[in-house]
Amino acid sequence: MHNIFDIFRTYCTSLRTIQLDFLQARLQVRQMLRWQNIVVAKALHLLANTSVQLTEIEALYQGIQSLMAGDISYFILPHETLAVALNHIQHHLDTTQPHMTLCHRDLAFYYNKAEFKTFRKDSTLFLVMDVPITSDNLAHNFQLYDVIKLPITIPEMHGYYSMLATDITTIGSAKDADVFIQMTDNRQPPNDIWHVSDVALTFLDRNRPTCTRSLMEGNLSEIKATCRYRVHKSPHPRSVLRVHGNTFLLTNITELRLHCPGHFEGQEQVLHLLGTQTLHQFDCHCDRIHADEFRIIPD
Repeated sequence: MHNIFDIFRTYCTSLRTIQLDFLQARLQVRQMLRWQNIVVAKALHLLANTSVQLTEIEALYQGIQSLMAGDISYFILPHETLAVALNHIQHHLDTTQPHMTLCHRDLAFYYNKAEFKTFRKDSTLFLVMDVPITSDNLAHNFQLYDVIKLPITIPEMHGYYSMLATDITTIGSAKDADVFIQMTDNRQPPNDIWHVSDVALTFLDRNRPTCTRSLMEGNLSEIKATCRYRVHKSPHPRSVLRVHGNTFLLTNITELRLHCPGHFEGQEQVLHLLGTQTLHQFDCHCDRIHADEFRIIPD
């Protein structure tokens, strides 16, 4: 019996050992699976971070390329940073120069049109941007008007005509501004932002009588008093001038030929002009309009 109990005891011990081995092996498998999941998760996290970093590196490269091409990238200069810088400049102006203000508050202007310079010190990139400022009385959107001089027949003097003799070619006017901007001899600054020191610009008081004010207000008596005229002997200079849209002023034109499909039964119409100056409005469907040697192309 003792031998039998020893055998059973040994057998039970073996079963417990096998059971413990199975449990330990199961725990090891679970731990291995857990470590495998951790490794996979870390690998996926590393890949995600690497993708983000590659995207940022590509954006940085494109931003540097844009700077070299003369453009500012949103990645190099974020909207929030630019807005904070502009607010800081305006606050400084309000504190030290209250009569001055920024010309532009919209961020698109600075990304698309503002001039800038860049330089680097060690690992820091500096971007210096030209931010235009102006005084309050010039902080308006000025409309530009071209001065076109026309020959005017003198009824009292047969065979003579007069023309405005002023050298004014362009006038800048804003409804709420107390000044006019006068330009002569077709000297007009090429950019959207003009410097007040530009010799092509002349600033005139809106409240004082000037030739510029009289032309803008259409005051005939003031035009006679402040602008000059020259009297010329006929004949009038031949010209075709677009007044507005498809309305043209013809001066010293004798024959007008029109071909307008769908009108006049498709035939060319010939008009003989007797007046020295005539005003005509043409149809946009006309494909051929001749005024003596001039060719008129309607819009």
